[in-house]
Amino acid sequence: MDNQSLTIYIDGEAYQVDSNDNLLAGVLSNKLNLPYFCWHPAMGSVGACRQCAVTQYQDEHDEKGRIVMACTTPVTEGMRISMKDHSSREFREQVIEAMMTNHPHDCPVCAEGGECHLQDMTVMTGHTSRHYEGLKRTFTNQDLGQFVGHEMNRCITCYRCVRFYKDYAGGEDLGVFGSKNQVYFGRQEDGQLESEFSGNLVEVCPTGVFTNKHFSAHYTRKWDLQSAPSICANCSVGCNISVGERYGSVRRVMNRYHHELNGYFICDHGRFGLTYVNSSKRLSSTKGINHSSPMGLKKQDVIRALLPYRKKQFLAIGSGRASIESNQLLKEVVGAGNFSTGFSTAQLPFAKKHAEYLSRHQPVSLAEIEQADFVLIIDEDITQSASRVALSVRQALRNKGIARAESMGIPSWQDSAVRTIAAEQKSPLYIFTSVGTKLDSVATARYLQSPEETKLAIEQLIEVLTNKARNKEVTSDIFQIADAINQAKNPLIISGWSHQHYGLFSSSIRLIDAVKTCHTNSRSLLTAPEANTVGQLYLTQENTKAVEQIITQVINDQDIAGLIVLEHELSSLSDRQIECLKGANKFCIAIDHSDSNFTQAANMVLPATPVTESQGHFANYQGRVQPFFAVTPAVLPIQNAWQWLCLVANGLEKLTDEITFINSFSALHQWFKEHIPHWPITLTMNDLSIAREPHRASGRTAKMANQSVHEAKTTQSEEAFHFSMEGGAIDSGDKMPFVWAPSWNSNQAITFYQQRPNGPLIKRQSATFLPFTEQPVNQHQTEENGKQAIANNTEISLAVSIPWLRRAWLTKQQAEFNMLVQPNVLYASQNYADQHQLATKQWVKVSLSQSIDSTRVDVFAQLMIDADLPDDHLFLQADELHENHWQLVNVILADEQALEQWQLQVEQRLTLAKLEQENTLKRLKEKDQTIPIRLVSGGLEDV
Repeated sequence: MDNQSLTIYIDGEAYQVDSNDNLLAGVLSNKLNLPYFCWHPAMGSVGACRQCAVTQYQDEHDEKGRIVMACTTPVTEGMRISMKDHSSREFREQVIEAMMTNHPHDCPVCAEGGECHLQDMTVMTGHTSRHYEGLKRTFTNQDLGQFVGHEMNRCITCYRCVRFYKDYAGGEDLGVFGSKNQVYFGRQEDGQLESEFSGNLVEVCPTGVFTNKHFSAHYTRKWDLQSAPSICANCSVGCNISVGERYGSVRRVMNRYHHELNGYFICDHGRFGLTYVNSSKRLSSTKGINHSSPMGLKKQDVIRALLPYRKKQFLAIGSGRASIESNQLLKEVVGAGNFSTGFSTAQLPFAKKHAEYLSRHQPVSLAEIEQADFVLIIDEDITQSASRVALSVRQALRNKGIARAESMGIPSWQDSAVRTIAAEQKSPLYIFTSVGTKLDSVATARYLQSPEETKLAIEQLIEVLTNKARNKEVTSDIFQIADAINQAKNPLIISGWSHQHYGLFSSSIRLIDAVKTCHTNSRSLLTAPEANTVGQLYLTQENTKAVEQIITQVINDQDIAGLIVLEHELSSLSDRQIECLKGANKFCIAIDHSDSNFTQAANMVLPATPVTESQGHFANYQGRVQPFFAVTPAVLPIQNAWQWLCLVANGLEKLTDEITFINSFSALHQWFKEHIPHWPITLTMNDLSIAREPHRASGRTAKMANQSVHEAKTTQSEEAFHFSMEGGAIDSGDKMPFVWAPSWNSNQAITFYQQRPNGPLIKRQSATFLPFTEQPVNQHQTEENGKQAIANNTEISLAVSIPWLRRAWLTKQQAEFNMLVQPNVLYASQNYADQHQLATKQWVKVSLSQSIDSTRVDVFAQLMIDADLPDDHLFLQADELHENHWQLVNVILADEQALEQWQLQVEQRLTLAKLEQENTLKRLKEKDQTIPIRLVSGGLEDV
């Protein structure tokens, strides 16, 4: 439907509203206060709570009117309503009074205190005293796993939780049970919530039924949190988040609204995947540097430690989890020919091909994904590698049903009616995959096969679309997919490089090119492994070396003095390669925030800030450059990676003397602008100083009263944000540390910063994208490298699926994620099981080798039968593998003794993870009582 502006009258005043909105959205678009519970701007209306009642009049002469629910009422030209009349006000108050009859009086101990939507709406309706004196309804709570707490007695039966979890996110293990007024929202039995989006229950619930377990365990009120806008560093989507801290420890992550990306929701990886910043594995001291002063490390101490290597040649390895600025500076320090962007031998061909793709195509945003009416996914399990993309794909599948409802005059926001009319109709989704995915159940067709077979199918599809196919060589399924593409208005193709099959990756891009040629509205998306992988693609050149090539050169080249590694754990290296590096007698410098095998082997370790303590930019899968800001200042000697690199450059006498004077982030950007042609990032400085703490922050002068009665000096920062409650309140834009509006303490306050609910922010900044230009590529060499990376000599093809919670290296450092052990499963066809005399649910030993250096690994898994699997293809779900590409050696029945030993190791891992979680929480609570008086983020002092 076309958007039109209509005029409606609210309590006699004229307001403009969008014709496609319901009345409630129209009221909120005009920044008026009308209470609601069940409605959500992303999920539409069901009219379950009856809280948004208003009086509607037939015309200006009607004085009686009738009560209607604003969330289920379309807007019409000249509509007249009242929110202030006695009838609707009394109705709203009676509704909430009925809700509160069973609600407990536990606000002082509730985790929602201070940001509770129920509190806001109760005050807004004028319900200030309780009259019910009977017994309250009570429920038994459930254990919903590691992330989400459960307190059913607070439920007001708004149905938001189950509507999001089941209808919107596609979860199947949480529902609504009961009858009459005994309605229960939970699982059939206790257990970990299975959806990757379970943490959103904490935000969509208007009360404290679903709570953040991590936050509750180390709790503080919202108004005592210091917050900063940040970017999720766990995948390439680049969801916007708000990070909250107290006393120097990160307490929680909340969704930060971005209209084109994450909208109102983020995945659990982003919400709970920052606990590593509080981990005991954080690096907090230097290694290999002698201190010249009892007061601590000085700049000259670092420079003095590097004197023996002055003007000598170093090689360097960057990382997709470090900022664009840090990687660029490292490249300048050692020189482009001595710098690796951090891609392994297997990954580098994909990186170059991906950069070539970005020079021709602008990847689709998540908001645009939701407008697609055809989706083709090519061997990329986006539910695991880019979960937020999968959530948008689920919304795109509704478009066929929405279109049918609109043809009958039912607007898309009438959620219940639309779902009834749509029934099982979905927009076409075709999946070519080598592993089972959570989207299989909603796919029009799923083709479970090896990457080689999928490559052949994609080549056939290209031939059909370009009219070069010979019918006898093409299956009917390929013609069906081609017809669906041709009939679609907004077709979408999604692929990625998780399974590291270069031939299939190349064919996917050729298909994207072919579809774009014959369908101008077609869009595409390629997922990438890490938060700043696309930023690394921008730095990758034709002669860029792989990690293994850099390591080999460091070991063998006598002219190379050493190696600098920036925020890279070098997980692609074998133990033998690490040992060879140690024995090469080269000077290794590690700049990182978390301990790894390489930091333990390095001669010098410089503790860097993670994303929560630094400022910088990441480039997401689109090439969209997004800033993140420190939520808490770093405690020396921890510094930003770029600050350490400036010192290293001075110690090695690299670059010009000008780098000596880079003492701020803005100065760093100025240096880039002067020395790097076409530096793509313009650093915008906000004239308005913004408080990281809300103006209701309590106990400012008492925070450190146990150490000193004097108020500590506030850490100064050049950023637009102040480490205090002092500063102006941001009125809009996309850099809000938190949201708040008068009468709206919960995240629902975001409505007052949007042009309209579910629409763009009012003063959002224009997006910046990295400019990719097509570069000459040695196609033959790239093809050969790709073939080497996927060599497989067995007759049985194997695909490995790594759960989302174990994909990233940093995730594996977190106790909470290590406690979520999922049983390994090997899926095979019935014929394969019969041929090898194996039965379903038997434990088998799967022997694997790494294609690069033939490292052997044995994995124990339960055998399960999948009727869709071809006989020559297996797929393995295993959470202990660190990458997807493995070569199958054999599968045999597990030896009982070896199986018991492996299961004992799994139990020990669980025990250690639980102990680590308990010790971390204990340490953080003790730290709360002895927080450092002086939190310095400006860098080391001069001598």
